[in-house]
Amino acid sequence: MQGKGGKVTDGGHSDAQELHHRLTEFSVEHAVEAIYWMDADARLVYVNETACRMLGYVREELLSMTAHDVAHNFPPERWVRHWEKVKARGSITAETYHRASDGRLIPVEVTISYVQVEGQEYDFAFARDLTKQRQAEEALKESKEQFRSLYNNATIGLYRTTPAGQILMINPTGLRMLGFDTFEELAQRNLEEAGFEEQDARRQFRERLEREGTIEQESVWIKKDGTPIYVRESSTLSQDDNGDILYYDGSFEDITERKQAEAERARLQQEVIEAQQRALEELSTPVIPIMDRILVMPLIGSIDSLRARDITRALLVGIREHRARVVILDVTGVPIVDSGVANHLNKTIQAARLKGARTIVTGISDAVAETIVDLGIDWSTIETLSDLQTGLLAALGGMGIKLTR
Repeated sequence: MQGKGGKVTDGGHSDAQELHHRLTEFSVEHAVEAIYWMDADARLVYVNETACRMLGYVREELLSMTAHDVAHNFPPERWVRHWEKVKARGSITAETYHRASDGRLIPVEVTISYVQVEGQEYDFAFARDLTKQRQAEEALKESKEQFRSLYNNATIGLYRTTPAGQILMINPTGLRMLGFDTFEELAQRNLEEAGFEEQDARRQFRERLEREGTIEQESVWIKKDGTPIYVRESSTLSQDDNGDILYYDGSFEDITERKQAEAERARLQQEVIEAQQRALEELSTPVIPIMDRILVMPLIGSIDSLRARDITRALLVGIREHRARVVILDVTGVPIVDSGVANHLNKTIQAARLKGARTIVTGISDAVAETIVDLGIDWSTIETLSDLQTGLLAALGGMGIKLTR
């Protein structure tokens, strides 16, 4: 019995001693590790509550068993050697398996110590359940294998470099893109030597990456054989707790075919535009041979300086090719004639005369005629007729040809 105030009663123990005993017993019973006591014959003489829960037995069941029943692959003939080893060393630690009541093998880390209590010899064992640790290790292993599979079979290049550009890792796809057979061959270089067309491209890349942390850009890289390829690269940097850069991780995709296709589309589009421009020029400055050595150029729409030059060039080419002696400029479709247009037409007529061709202007409308007069433009030296038909008759007459009904 215990009395108040910690005094010893007929039980022979103080309150403090009893409390300490109970706390110690509770701590042992509910320790994180399973605890076993085994005598020299391998019989279990004590197990804690943790051991019962881990193995799925009630205490009475375990206390009727031996270490051979609990430990996996531990027949009686091994016990003697085990006992002597622990006794000689004092303590050993090993990883093994314990068999649960349902037959499961539980991975455990066991620390076994040799002790003597009141002249009796025992093995005192702590067993830590490694199931969750093994599961975590297996998950990590599986994750690494999945990453390795993705890394090795990725359709884009993947790499890791030091901040100085030294290549630490690159996947098989990246090696193939750069034309290398082995990592060791590429590892002798850095990305400045193996990756870029311009010497300072990598330096600019690093500076931008250090500012922004993650970047994506298109670059021209050089393969082992000197062939340039277009790549789209995405990269990010990793830093330690002090903010120092550890390495760059990046991916790159060969977009050479896409770039070539874009360039081809642009070339074809430019050819179409140029063809359309030539067609428009031909339509806006048509030169029509009517009869031998007689040309007609009907002009339609407004005339600016660019078109005026085209008119002059087209007319001179027509005169040369057809050896024309008479040229009819029909301005019926020209809505406005200002001083600039008049000057352009004057230059065209003068150029035709220098080529030896007579020039007749036809189709001057009332509005155009009034504009020419109001502007004070002198066309007195230019042969003008009212319409194209009259101009044709004049041209034929000048060639000594008469039309009869």
